[in-house]
Amino acid sequence: MVQTDRIEGLETSMAIKSPVKMATTANITLSGVQDIDGVTGIAGDRVLVKDQDTGTEDGIYLQQTALWTRAGDWDGSRDATQGTLVSVKQGTINADSVWRSTSSDDPYAIGSTTSPAFALAEFFATVSGDMKYNFDSDTTVSEDPGTGDFRLNNATVASATVMSFSASSADPGSPDMSDFIVTWDDSTNTSLRGIITIKELGAPEIFAAFSVNATITDGTSYLDVPISYVNGAGSFTASSGYVVSFSRTGDIGTLSALNMLFESATTDTDQGAGKTWLNNATVSSATVLYMDDVENAAGASINSFVDSWDDSTNTALRGAVTITKQGNAAVFAIFNVTGPVTSASTYSKVAVTYVTGAGSFSDGDVINVQFVRTGDKGADGAGSGDMLGSNNLSDVDTAATALSNIGGIGAATSDTLTNKTFDANGTGNSLANVDVADLAVGTDGQLITWDSSGNPVVLTGGVGTDGQFLQSNGAGAEPSFETLSAGGFTLATPQATTSGTTKTFGSIPAGTTMIVISFEGVSFSGAAVTDITIGDSGGLETSGYVGAGAEVETANSALTTSTAEFIIKSDGSAANTLSGIAVLTLLNASTFTWSFSHSLGFNTNRCVFGGGVKSLSAELTQLQISGGTFDAGSINIMYQ
Repeated sequence: MVQTDRIEGLETSMAIKSPVKMATTANITLSGVQDIDGVTGIAGDRVLVKDQDTGTEDGIYLQQTALWTRAGDWDGSRDATQGTLVSVKQGTINADSVWRSTSSDDPYAIGSTTSPAFALAEFFATVSGDMKYNFDSDTTVSEDPGTGDFRLNNATVASATVMSFSASSADPGSPDMSDFIVTWDDSTNTSLRGIITIKELGAPEIFAAFSVNATITDGTSYLDVPISYVNGAGSFTASSGYVVSFSRTGDIGTLSALNMLFESATTDTDQGAGKTWLNNATVSSATVLYMDDVENAAGASINSFVDSWDDSTNTALRGAVTITKQGNAAVFAIFNVTGPVTSASTYSKVAVTYVTGAGSFSDGDVINVQFVRTGDKGADGAGSGDMLGSNNLSDVDTAATALSNIGGIGAATSDTLTNKTFDANGTGNSLANVDVADLAVGTDGQLITWDSSGNPVVLTGGVGTDGQFLQSNGAGAEPSFETLSAGGFTLATPQATTSGTTKTFGSIPAGTTMIVISFEGVSFSGAAVTDITIGDSGGLETSGYVGAGAEVETANSALTTSTAEFIIKSDGSAANTLSGIAVLTLLNASTFTWSFSHSLGFNTNRCVFGGGVKSLSAELTQLQISGGTFDAGSINIMYQ
């Protein structure tokens, strides 16, 4: 029988193994039938075990109901060597992946404790264009990260905006990949030039995808690639190997438009070949569009085409020009061509009116310029004359002639229009015989007024509502319907002063500006000082009062001051009664300052009067009258 040495001959036995059904994703117990990587296991399944805590246990096994056994092509000392490949058929993570032995023994004794721990730790890249790079966790870019390394400018993968590659990859021989990487920005779709996908060798479930969104910087020994994070899972590990692949975005399709460069200058001078510019830095304010005589892409002459943009006989609107930023259609401006095109030897000046647009153009932006021509004006109808010049209805001095010109009633100084007489004497033009029924158009309740130009207009404020009044708002402004403001005082509920020592009126509403306090036969059971205190929602205040009260009688008088309250009277006997009013008036709404005055009769031979001022902490909501023990009379307030 002929035998073949596995090292020298049979590569399928040693260098490339028969596929396995599934591969592990973590350390497992090598016994019993198990589900691996989402795949249901059965006895006899070939399993690639690659994640054991003890590396010498790695290899190809057959699942068993008891202890697993190594597969027949992975149980001998000459069954594997450095670089032996194993492919996986199924699995949530490992399906369709290829794994490579990384042991330094060549060959090595499987399961031997003298050999290095065996691991199948690298994904084998087979797609053309894929490269191997090692991750450098330093976030410094714009410098060579080191042969075979790449970096991100942010420790958080999803926040990175620049990826820096060494010109040389980590593939065998460290080939220079700069000529390939520098083409990743070549797509004319400048907002999305391609997608970079990075997967960890040996753990393809750890990956990140980025879009290339701007121009790459070639630093000779390194390349800075501007990126935007798209998607990913897991995190990159320093010094670990990764497979880098790139998928280019297709170029923007050819448009029926002129390829030009936007120029930010606004002067009426030639700005260079292939340039388009405006006569105002604010796009919406531009009235002239300048077009160079050659387009940007190939330098072809466009002068005769641009000069034809005013050829439409519809002179009010000769066409529309749309300017769009290449690669970003959200930046655009539309203009109507509303005047002639003037040739200025090396460029043309197009009279335009801005219509609409969005975004802003920057100096040097590549733009598409499209023109759509307006159709010519249609042929005039039969007949002669018009409604705008002399001898027409707008010229009332010759209205008779105008009527005749348009086939009207004929020459006359007075003609009847449906029984309404038009006086065309040229000095007092009027319509006679017009009655109310002739104005039977409008809305119930509408009023007509005249604006500042003397033109009749219907009030825009509507017809008003029941109870409103019509208010003049002066010359130049329409009258308006208004509602009368509620006025007058609100009378509170009177309080009897036949008992108790204080009478409080609360819940005084916000906005109150005046309070009148009425006393009617108020007396006390003994001599007492009568006073008033005011307060806000925080309570009655007993300091900060400035004022005085005086008593006058036939024989003598007395004056009393206080900072704790407003004084009404300072003494008296049980037989004394008070009748009259006290008034509180809001003096300053911003400082909640109230002025106070009172004037009351005291029995039949005296009077009391006085005044004062007090600022509260907030808007007034309550007041209180106090003295001794009340035994007769009543008190009430009214406010507005």
